[in-house]
Amino acid sequence: MAMRAPDGTMLGQIHAYADTMFNSHQLRMLVAEIATLSPVDPEEAATLDELAALATDAIGQHGYLWFCGD
Repeated sequence: MAMRAPDGTMLGQIHAYADTMFNSHQLRMLVAEIATLSPVDPEEAATLDELAALATDAIGQHGYLWFCGD
């Protein structure tokens, strides 16, 4: 699945080829952003649901979410 995030969004800040780390404040914005999206298929919906759950868990632990680029 290849999702394209618009420029200026939290999803758009996740770098495909380098590591990206979000703090709790950024993760709250990410979760709010995900809630506004309309997935195009069940696979995309599942990916967004999992991402929101991971972000919510990190927020609850006052932690970070680290994305490892390729």
